[in-house]
Amino acid sequence: MNVNPICDLCGNQAETLTHVLWCCAKVKPIRKLVPWYKRCEHVNKGSMFDILVTLKEKIDKSEFEDAIKIMWAIWENRNRNWNKLPVMNGIQLLEWIFSAYPGSKFNDENAKKPTLKPQHLKNWKRPPTGCISVNCDAAMQTGAASVGAGFIWRDWEGKTMLAGMVYFPSCCSVEMAEAWAILEALKRQPYTATSPIEIQSDCKQIVDAIKDQDNHLSVVSTILHQIKSRMKSSNCINIVHVHRENNECANMLTRKCLATKTTQFFTHSFPRWLANFCKADLPNMM
Repeated sequence: MNVNPICDLCGNQAETLTHVLWCCAKVKPIRKLVPWYKRCEHVNKGSMFDILVTLKEKIDKSEFEDAIKIMWAIWENRNRNWNKLPVMNGIQLLEWIFSAYPGSKFNDENAKKPTLKPQHLKNWKRPPTGCISVNCDAAMQTGAASVGAGFIWRDWEGKTMLAGMVYFPSCCSVEMAEAWAILEALKRQPYTATSPIEIQSDCKQIVDAIKDQDNHLSVVSTILHQIKSRMKSSNCINIVHVHRENNECANMLTRKCLATKTTQFFTHSFPRWLANFCKADLPNMM
């Protein structure tokens, strides 16, 4: 079995313990959110034990304890990423770990003077109360005639109503694939979906084209026309652009679709991998 020793977050350093918990460029922004990091940002030499000894000399006891908690949270986050589960970013990670350990120095200082910058939360965005949302996404396999679409229907409380992935052995533009994913989702609206519907897509071009009747995407105009017709006939009140981090479940389905080259629909019974992923994707679960 071939084992890749390179960190799959930054992609350019060996995945040692020191790198994972302290030196990786992808996790440094998390520590920069805490005030004491300025006193030890240049600590980067030696083993993990050497790093900890140096940290203990530069920060006080409570800050050192906070540093250990953050390292544990970073490790947990990496495990979630490896298992293809939604991960937490800066603010989410710190709020999660310090809410589990109230009374930390970070919480006390942050309560007096907010120091965190807003970031996009890596969770599904709830639709308006009483509405149903359908998240759609598409992906293509580089160098192959292979397109996968994924979608998931949920009520405003996050309950999964229906999910699906559709495989298409062909080549097309990104915009065509994203529009096709929305159309496939609308074709399979759950029979119980009688509430107002909000479509969520991470393709801003397609969202703008549908909302503003943009005619620049002439190649996909036929699909856009079909989408608009189905929106009018299905009590669809809105289509919104969301960030990729808010569209993880649909994106996960597209990746699985490409990996298996299969079309599947899940209506009444959901496989464990899908149920677990959807549960982890809900906001305010951490």
